Amino acid sequence: MENKLKNEIDKIFQYNNNESKKIIPKKIMIEVTNSCNSKCIFCANRKMTRKRKNIDRDIALKALEEGKKLNIDEVGFYVCGEPLLNPNLVEYIEMAKKLGYKYIYLTTNGILADKEKVKKLFENGLNSIKFSINSINPENYKKIHGVDCFNIVYQNLRDAYDVRNNSFKNCKIYVSYIKTKYNNFDDKEIKKKFSNYCDEIFIQQVRNQGGLISNIQSIKIDNLKITFPCYYPFNTVVITCEGYISACCMDFQNYLVYGDLNKDCLENIWNNNLIKKFRQLQMSGKLEKTICNNCINNTFDKCEPLDEKYSKVINYKNWENE
Repeated sequence: MENKLKNEIDKIFQYNNNESKKIIPKKIMIEVTNSCNSKCIFCANRKMTRKRKNIDRDIALKALEEGKKLNIDEVGFYVCGEPLLNPNLVEYIEMAKKLGYKYIYLTTNGILADKEKVKKLFENGLNSIKFSINSINPENYKKIHGVDCFNIVYQNLRDAYDVRNNSFKNCKIYVSYIKTKYNNFDDKEIKKKFSNYCDEIFIQQVRNQGGLISNIQSIKIDNLKITFPCYYPFNTVVITCEGYISACCMDFQNYLVYGDLNKDCLENIWNNNLIKKFRQLQMSGKLEKTICNNCINNTFDKCEPLDEKYSKVINYKNWENE
């Protein structure tokens, strides 16, 4: 799998350095909102200083339309926030379906994913929904998620599974579980709790989110090997709620933004000089002072944004106290 990814990136990189050719992304992720109704201990959203907002409707539709013109077939409606907080989410999914996207998906904490909501999402074109549930009991869930909603989420998962089985058999339901020292239950226990209500469970080890969660040292289990180079800058368009385009799906402070969809078209931004240079850094491994370096090496060094005019600069002294 890793060799296949490396070969694919090598091919893209060759195209990236040939001015007569342009590479095209394989998928697009749209941050329909950066707001969240949880405060998970492993997530930088609770510390994020960007303005909380929903994506502008016109920008969301522009991203979908221009993405399809580039023959992108896959779209995810989530990045750094909880997508079900956006009241226009169903409309965006419906539009993606009409435009011809073949795979439409999202990840949710599940608090708002009740039976009627999930039914509406599936009816309008959603192909899969992943529930992020990071505990197996209410007490521990509250400690991990910062809210007392385990029973609500667990029931929503079960109801969603019933809705899928009754009317949408081609759709998929997944569960993701991020392990820390505080929810390090045996994999068998985790699978026993959720496997009857989903198609697959993804159990992952906690990551430091580009060095933005310094207390990861107190909650991680052991060092996690990160595949390098990262595939996101090479095959994924990440649209922030501001309408910026980032090279990462965990870019909470817009440190990897390389263009503005409010001012230019998607194809031009995807192939601009800033992202080309950044892809070269990815291939060479010279990522010092970027959040990528922290992610790959599990470090917490101070970083610099690709372009300061897009970023919400981190005050590291205050950030650590949040």
